[in-house]
Amino acid sequence: AAVMLELLLTAPGVVPLQRSGLASLWALIHLAGPGSGVAEKLLDAGLFEHLEDEWEDSHADEVVAHGIGGCVMQLAKGDARAQARLTELGAQALVSKIFDEHPGVTYRGRFSDLRAWLRAGK
Repeated sequence: AAVMLELLLTAPGVVPLQRSGLASLWALIHLAGPGSGVAEKLLDAGLFEHLEDEWEDSHADEVVAHGIGGCVMQLAKGDARAQARLTELGAQALVSKIFDEHPGVTYRGRFSDLRAWLRAGK
C-alpha cells in the first residue's frame, strides 16, 4: 500500500493513474481491514494530504472523486482511531465536497455505518 501511495504522490493530476491507483489503494485498505495498522501507516505517510491535493487537481473527474471518497471512508470504516484522526484532518468536509460536486457518486450503502461520523464532522 505504501508503494502505491508513493506512486500516486509522484503523479498528481495524472487522471488515468490516479483513477486506477486510488481504486487499487481503496481495495488494499479494504482487504487489510480495520485494526491491521494499514490505515494508520497510510495516514502517517501522507495519504489524506494527497487525497486533498488530488481533489484540488482533479475534482472535475467523477472517477477520481469516487476513488478519493472511497479511500477516505474505507480508512474510517470500523476504525475509531482512524475516524478520530480523519476528523481532525477535516475528512468529512472533503467527502461532503465530493457529494456536492458529483451528485451521481454512490457507494451503494457500502459505508452506511459511517453516516453519523460523516454528519459529526460537518
